[in-house]
Amino acid sequence: MKRVAYLGGYYPAEQSIRRSFTDHGADIIFPYDAIPRYPMVYEKRGGHSSRSSYKAVKNPVNYSDPLPETGFCMQTIPKHVMFVPQKGLHDYFDKYKPDVIVHRYYLDTPYMHSNAREVAVKLGIPYVAYRMETWPLPGYTINPIDCDLMLYANKCDEPLINQKKDWWCWGVSQNERNLHKPRLTELAAFGLVGHNSGQKHDSLSFYAQAAKKIDKTIHVYWGMATEEWGFLARDVFIQPIFALEEQTEFMNGCKVAINYESVEGMHGCWSYKIWQTMGCGTPTITRYKPEYLKMFDGALLQCNTDLEARNLMSELLHHNDAFWQHISKKSEEVVHDKYEWFTNFDRIMREHNLW
Repeated sequence: MKRVAYLGGYYPAEQSIRRSFTDHGADIIFPYDAIPRYPMVYEKRGGHSSRSSYKAVKNPVNYSDPLPETGFCMQTIPKHVMFVPQKGLHDYFDKYKPDVIVHRYYLDTPYMHSNAREVAVKLGIPYVAYRMETWPLPGYTINPIDCDLMLYANKCDEPLINQKKDWWCWGVSQNERNLHKPRLTELAAFGLVGHNSGQKHDSLSFYAQAAKKIDKTIHVYWGMATEEWGFLARDVFIQPIFALEEQTEFMNGCKVAINYESVEGMHGCWSYKIWQTMGCGTPTITRYKPEYLKMFDGALLQCNTDLEARNLMSELLHHNDAFWQHISKKSEEVVHDKYEWFTNFDRIMREHNLW
C-alpha cells in the first residue's frame, strides 16, 4: 500500500484527492501546522446549511483567534487531518514512513511546514511541490523550488517552470458523481469574489446580466462576506456558507452550473469548480478558451457573448431536455475517464521513478 503525506491544507480539492487515493488502495494523510483559524470546524445544529446552522467547537490547537465569518468549514475533523507542529514533523514522518511527500504551494510559497523539504531530505523521502494556484500575468516568472519534482495544475505555468516538472491537472473522485436527485436550483455558481477580484466581479456580472434577461437569478455558493460583493449582491442570490462535506450535494442540486472563476482571456488556467460540477453531471457554462474542446471533448459549454450565454441557459433550462441529459451524461463520463486524481498521480510518480 502506498503512503502519501500531503501538506498545505485540506480544502475541496484535497477532500476529493483523499477519496480517489483511498479508493485505489493508497493511504493519504493531511498534517497541518499552527496556521491560525485552520481548520475551521463547526458542529451542525440542524436546519438549512448556513452560518446560523453551525456553532464553533473547540479547535484542537486551541487558537486564541476567533474563527472567521468567511471561508470553508467542516462539520468534524476527520482522522486523516491532524495537527503536526514543524518541530515534530521529522518524528511524525519517521514513524508514518510516507512513500512521497506532496506539498501544496501557493505560487512560489509552500502552505505550512516550511521545513518539509529539509525533513524529506533527512529521511530520504521524495519531495514533490504541487503548484495549484497560478498568476498568469505578463512578465510573471516562476522561481525554482528545491524539490524532486514540481507538479502544476494549470498549463499556463508549463513554459515558466525551468526544472523537472509534470502536469497533475485538476481531478475528480467518486465524491463528484451525479446523485440523481431533484435539481431544484436552476442556475448556480460556485466560487469566491473577495478583495482585488475585479476580473471575477466582471465575469460573474456578465452571467448575472444574461440571466436577468431571461428572468433568472444565479445562486452563488461559497462567497466571501456579502459586503465584499458590492453591486453584485443586488444581481445574484448569495447562499449562506455551508460545510465542506455538503459541497457536492449543492452541485447536484442545481440544473446548470455557471463557472465564472475561469475568467476570459487567460488561456491555460482554469477553475477547479469546472471539474467538480461536470463530475456531478451538472451541465457547466464558462467563457470560451481554445483548449477546452480537446480537454473535455465538447462536454463543457462555452460562450463568448451575452446572447450565447442566454441561449445556453434557456436551452438547458426550458427548451431541450434531451440536450441537458446528453451534456449531463457526457460531462460526468469525460472528467472521470480523463481526470481521476490517483490514476494520473500514479502514472506521474512511476514515469519519474518516484515510486
